Amino acid sequence: MAKSNKYQDLVNNILDYVGGKDNVVLYTHCITRLRINVKDQGLVNVEAIKNTNGVIGAQWSGEQLQIIIGPDVEKVFNSINEKYGLVEIKAGEEAAKTGKNPVIALFEALAGCLTPLLPLLISVGILKVFTMIANLLGLMETTSQTYIMLNLVADAGLYFLPIFVAATSAKKFNATLGYALLLGAMLISPTFISNVSEGTAMSIFGLPITAASYTGQIFPTIMSVYVLSKVEKLIKKYMPAMVSTFLTPLFAMLIMVPLTYCAIAPIGSVLSNYVTAGIVWLYETFGFFGVGIYAMVSPLLVLTGMHVGMVAYIMQCFGTLGYDPIVMVAGVVNKIVIGFACLAVFLKSKNEDIKGTGLSAGLPAILSGVIEPALYGVLIPKKAALIGTMIGSFVGAAVAGLLKVHLIAFPGSTGVFAIPCFSNIPMFVLAIVIGSVISFVYTYIFYKD
Repeated sequence: MAKSNKYQDLVNNILDYVGGKDNVVLYTHCITRLRINVKDQGLVNVEAIKNTNGVIGAQWSGEQLQIIIGPDVEKVFNSINEKYGLVEIKAGEEAAKTGKNPVIALFEALAGCLTPLLPLLISVGILKVFTMIANLLGLMETTSQTYIMLNLVADAGLYFLPIFVAATSAKKFNATLGYALLLGAMLISPTFISNVSEGTAMSIFGLPITAASYTGQIFPTIMSVYVLSKVEKLIKKYMPAMVSTFLTPLFAMLIMVPLTYCAIAPIGSVLSNYVTAGIVWLYETFGFFGVGIYAMVSPLLVLTGMHVGMVAYIMQCFGTLGYDPIVMVAGVVNKIVIGFACLAVFLKSKNEDIKGTGLSAGLPAILSGVIEPALYGVLIPKKAALIGTMIGSFVGAAVAGLLKVHLIAFPGSTGVFAIPCFSNIPMFVLAIVIGSVISFVYTYIFYKD
């Protein structure tokens, strides 16, 4: 793997640090962190992990150990897995016995179901941006077959979201993949969609089916697959092995199809609508002020690892509204503002180590939106940089909210290269500049070695 020497100590010693392979019940990763659940936290040497070459930081989030790596996390994850096979370990009943905080457990469940879909969302977002820019530059007409087909592919990413979510949810909850995919597919079946649009009454086993559109929704599928995992387990417990091959799928579907159509999916749809309505209410009630507040506190979400739960909100907004007015707007402003605070530290400090940290942490934040190096290396140790960032983030994001900037395509990063994915780009750039200047000037004036 690239930069292998930098992470070799972590790869070689990870099992010693986490109390051995038998202590691990879940091994996964997100965009910047290794995420490990263990049976006994007392066996984990967090300080040793923090002091390992290449590790930016390590912390507990509920029952989960998070090791902050940065952009190279997938390479480190793969190297560790190749050596020890940790990914083969599934979260089982041991993880359930840890007494996990239900809020943290909910965020972890959403992250486990949705984080693997980020490449999908990024790809459809990039396609949308590409066709939009190509059209603006006169390189591609909206009536051309290439434009139509690329947009068709991009739209398919959101239309078939229930099927994609079913696959990742099956892995998260240890449900059978085929059953889960079928549950996701039946919610967007052409016949079902047609009946909903035409107002045709539907029922199964005499039970009325709620007419609702589930395209672009995530909660109905996640909830259905979670229940499926429990139903499967119960069926297999009492089903004789000699008939399990054909009777288990039969009973699973006979139970889950009416349960999903008549109860779980409608409840999930209502939940989805309330989530979207809540965000719309927040935006309409507090407007630009709410966007600014979210930008100001978003580093705290990153510190706790709870930011991954926001993926669910963004996906739901795209499925219902077609855009995100708050989270990504505030997030991109915040990350770029953080980068400029780090650059102020780089220019002001007389300490060569601190200057190096400021530069190496600031550039990734600005260019790619990776802020863990900045958080742990600059903002937390340096109060002036933290305060400057909070003020600049609030003002910059509030200006973006006031100018009605929205995310209209899922970006491949959350730094400056994400800017084409937003509406009203000139005004968004203006908002980012205002926030960055405030952050830079405040940090430069008040920072002391």
